[in-house]
Amino acid sequence: MGPSQSIRVMLVDDHTMVRRGLATFLKVFDDLELAGEADSGGAAITALAFNSHGDLLASGNLNGAVRLWQLESGLCLQTFRISRPYEQMDITGATGLSESQKAMLRAFGAIENP
Repeated sequence: MGPSQSIRVMLVDDHTMVRRGLATFLKVFDDLELAGEADSGGAAITALAFNSHGDLLASGNLNGAVRLWQLESGLCLQTFRISRPYEQMDITGATGLSESQKAMLRAFGAIENP
């Protein structure tokens, strides 16, 4: 790695003191750069991508959300979510569905009260 290149690090932890401690620790290394901080990932981050200019970061998580981050400020500019047409659909008492179909609908966000 050349002298002008650095590894950008995004800190995600719900404890402010842990993030501050890690951010301070990162300052010791010349080849590490703090790209941003967040107090929650909402869910495990499954994908990260930088734009060609290196000033934006896109993060995707298991909840189906993609967030666009401005690295200089650490701000989330926009959140995109996949369509979840069955989210909060109440299937309590629904007839004509097999147990596996009900399980699939619950996996897609439908609810069923006992």
